[in-house]
Amino acid sequence: MPTPRKYPDAAARQAAYRLRCQQQAPRAGRSRPWPAQPGRRRWQAMCAQAREVLAQLSQELEAYADARAEAWQESERGEAFAEMLESVQQITDALGEVSFP
Repeated sequence: MPTPRKYPDAAARQAAYRLRCQQQAPRAGRSRPWPAQPGRRRWQAMCAQAREVLAQLSQELEAYADARAEAWQESERGEAFAEMLESVQQITDALGEVSFP
Protein backbone atom coordinates (compact mmCIF):
# COMPACT_ATOMS: atom_id res chain seq x y z
CA MET A 1 0.00 0.00 0.00
CA PRO A 2 1.52 3.36 -0.99
CA THR A 3 2.12 6.11 1.54
CA PRO A 4 -0.81 8.57 1.59
CA ARG A 5 -0.05 12.01 0.19
CA LYS A 6 0.42 14.73 2.75
CA TYR A 7 -0.01 17.56 0.24
CA PRO A 8 -2.27 17.56 -2.81
CA ASP A 9 0.41 18.83 -5.20
CA ALA A 10 3.98 20.15 -5.43
CA ALA A 11 2.89 23.77 -4.99
CA ALA A 12 1.24 23.00 -1.63
CA ARG A 13 4.31 21.06 -0.52
CA GLN A 14 6.56 24.00 -1.48
CA ALA A 15 4.30 26.49 0.34
CA ALA A 16 4.41 24.38 3.50
CA TYR A 17 8.19 24.18 3.27
CA ARG A 18 8.54 27.97 2.95
CA LEU A 19 6.22 28.47 5.91
CA ARG A 20 8.32 26.09 8.04
CA CYS A 21 11.49 27.95 7.05
CA GLN A 22 9.98 31.29 8.07
CA GLN A 23 8.88 29.88 11.41
CA GLN A 24 12.26 28.30 12.14
CA ALA A 25 14.40 31.33 11.22
CA PRO A 26 13.74 33.31 14.46
CA ARG A 27 14.50 30.22 16.55
CA ALA A 28 17.80 29.81 14.76
CA GLY A 29 18.82 33.35 15.73
CA ARG A 30 18.32 34.86 12.31
CA SER A 31 15.79 37.55 11.67
CA ARG A 32 16.12 36.96 7.94
CA PRO A 33 18.77 35.48 5.68
CA TRP A 34 21.42 37.67 4.13
CA PRO A 35 20.90 38.87 0.59
CA ALA A 36 22.24 36.29 -1.83
CA GLN A 37 24.27 38.64 -4.03
CA PRO A 38 27.54 40.13 -2.75
CA GLY A 39 27.09 43.82 -2.13
CA ARG A 40 26.58 46.55 0.43
CA ARG A 41 23.37 45.14 1.95
CA ARG A 42 24.89 41.68 2.39
CA TRP A 43 28.07 43.06 3.95
CA GLN A 44 26.12 45.33 6.29
CA ALA A 45 24.03 42.37 7.44
CA MET A 46 27.16 40.29 8.03
CA CYS A 47 28.82 43.09 10.03
CA ALA A 48 25.68 43.59 12.11
CA GLN A 49 25.53 39.90 12.94
CA ALA A 50 29.25 39.84 13.78
CA ARG A 51 28.77 42.83 16.12
CA GLU A 52 25.88 41.07 17.85
CA VAL A 53 27.92 37.90 18.36
CA LEU A 54 30.95 39.82 19.65
CA ALA A 55 28.78 41.90 21.99
CA GLN A 56 27.29 38.71 23.43
CA LEU A 57 30.79 37.24 23.77
CA SER A 58 31.94 40.36 25.59
CA GLN A 59 29.03 40.17 28.03
CA GLU A 60 29.71 36.51 28.77
CA LEU A 61 33.42 37.17 29.29
CA GLU A 62 32.66 40.05 31.67
CA ALA A 63 30.23 37.89 33.66
CA TYR A 64 32.83 35.11 33.84
CA ALA A 65 35.53 37.50 35.07
CA ASP A 66 33.19 39.08 37.62
CA ALA A 67 32.29 35.66 39.01
CA ARG A 68 35.95 34.80 39.62
CA ALA A 69 37.74 35.57 42.88
CA GLU A 70 39.54 38.87 43.26
CA ALA A 71 42.83 37.01 43.69
CA TRP A 72 42.33 35.39 40.27
CA GLN A 73 41.51 38.75 38.67
CA GLU A 74 44.75 40.21 39.98
CA SER A 75 46.82 37.18 38.98
CA GLU A 76 48.74 36.79 35.73
CA ARG A 77 45.95 34.70 34.19
CA GLY A 78 43.33 37.23 35.25
CA GLU A 79 45.29 40.09 33.71
CA ALA A 80 45.73 38.12 30.47
CA PHE A 81 42.00 37.45 30.49
CA ALA A 82 41.27 41.16 30.99
CA GLU A 83 43.54 42.02 28.03
CA MET A 84 41.72 39.49 25.87
CA LEU A 85 38.36 40.95 26.94
CA GLU A 86 39.59 44.43 26.06
CA SER A 87 40.68 43.17 22.62
CA VAL A 88 37.22 41.72 21.99
CA GLN A 89 35.62 45.02 22.96
CA GLN A 90 37.98 46.95 20.66
CA ILE A 91 37.13 44.66 17.76
CA THR A 92 33.41 45.15 18.45
CA ASP A 93 33.87 48.93 18.46
CA ALA A 94 35.92 48.79 15.26
CA LEU A 95 33.17 46.82 13.51
CA GLY A 96 30.72 49.54 14.51
CA GLU A 97 32.84 52.08 12.64
CA VAL A 98 32.89 50.13 9.37
CA SER A 99 30.83 51.77 6.65
CA PHE A 100 30.17 50.62 3.12
CA PRO A 101 29.82 53.03 0.19
